[in-house]
Amino acid sequence: MWWKAGKRVHPATAIVPATLVALVLVPGGLMNARHIDARMWATNGPGVLWAVWGLALGAATFAYWLRRRGQCSRCGRH
Repeated sequence: MWWKAGKRVHPATAIVPATLVALVLVPGGLMNARHIDARMWATNGPGVLWAVWGLALGAATFAYWLRRRGQCSRCGRH
């Protein structure tokens, strides 16, 4: 975001869209897996990788959230 150059960005600005995209990619990839047959494998086969991409994006988003969260109000740990 060019208007935020050099300024801090709230973590939710990245976490919310990434979570939404991950939640859309996984079912989309699984739907492609249902429609793979001998005639359409080249068309629907690569779409199965959407599920892998969605899981990887979800894992990366979760790791980012863990890294950017603040201190615990009870114990003071990160």
